[in-house]
Amino acid sequence: MKDKPVAEQEIGSLLIAETAAFAESSHCRRKLLLHYFGETFNETDCNKMCDNCANPKPKEEVTAVLTQMLKAIANLKSELGMNHLVNYFVGKRIDSIRDYGHDLLPEFGFGKERDKLFWKSLMRLAIVHGYLNKNIEKYGLMSISEAGESYVKSPQYHEMAVDVEFDHVNDEDFENFKAESICDEELFGHLKDLRRKVAKDLSLPPYVIFQDPSLEDMAIKYPMNIEELGNINGVGKNKAQKFGEPFVSYIAEFVKEHQIERPQDIVLKGNSERSAKRVNIILNIDKKVDLPDIAKQLGISFDDLLHELEQIVNSGTKLNLRYFMNQFLDDELQAEVLAYFKTTDEANIDEAVAYFEGDFSHEELELMHIQFLSDVGN
Repeated sequence: MKDKPVAEQEIGSLLIAETAAFAESSHCRRKLLLHYFGETFNETDCNKMCDNCANPKPKEEVTAVLTQMLKAIANLKSELGMNHLVNYFVGKRIDSIRDYGHDLLPEFGFGKERDKLFWKSLMRLAIVHGYLNKNIEKYGLMSISEAGESYVKSPQYHEMAVDVEFDHVNDEDFENFKAESICDEELFGHLKDLRRKVAKDLSLPPYVIFQDPSLEDMAIKYPMNIEELGNINGVGKNKAQKFGEPFVSYIAEFVKEHQIERPQDIVLKGNSERSAKRVNIILNIDKKVDLPDIAKQLGISFDDLLHELEQIVNSGTKLNLRYFMNQFLDDELQAEVLAYFKTTDEANIDEAVAYFEGDFSHEELELMHIQFLSDVGN
């Protein structure tokens, strides 16, 4: 957002903060979500349908401290942001507090025994119950409401669970992150074994048959015929017909043996025929338009185009990219690279670059790998 106008940056930061608050909150999520859209909801009616109500965290009474906080905000007689108020409560002299002179007030630092997370949680509780006004037009500045003033005069019992503050993550965390799988792990394992057998019989790398995400999708939806298999993620009609029969037969037996109740409907996935962008790419390739020109026409980068090409091929559509590859690689070099891909167990372009000791660029090898997938997979 750094290149956006200041006002747009402020709005963007506010939206990010709202999203983070929703994720970190320990309150009923249905109440928070409906409050965001201007509606009220009694969390006792949630019936444990959100994660916070299903797995409630330990709570503490906050009646007195909530009253103290609302009094302090009322005494400031200004609309202020959450960051300013939290730092005021804990006694941290940030620039905006010095500018307002709030560090000279007697209540400055009254809540320093508590950490910032506690005060953020308490303010979110006050917002949800209507004790604080949050002016969205002024980038989320807050002030005490009439309901908050009434509460100060006649406090009511409140308890609160402190919100969860998530650690910052870096690129390495994302690389090491593994999402929890919801597929049938037993079936997934059997399908991987079957894929290995089919690949060996056809003298092909296993990933050419079906990639892991496709097998996982099969282990979620249990396709039992070729038509259903064609709707699985990354399969498509052609690949389903070419490799699918042993897989749907095995899944049908597995479902029968384990008495599995399948989802009533398998969601139809958008494929290359239904995607306007991908149809455009296919038509241009049929016309032998240079790939950089196709990318320019679609307003995407060359890397994004390569990604689209791979998705098209993985969905079962056959492409012929040799008209473009012939411009910079002769037939002998292409054959050498394609033969290499046939011997690999995994599609790893970085390893291919290292294997050929830099004779080919990453883009060249990625392009030839797409052609390889099209040739042997479709």
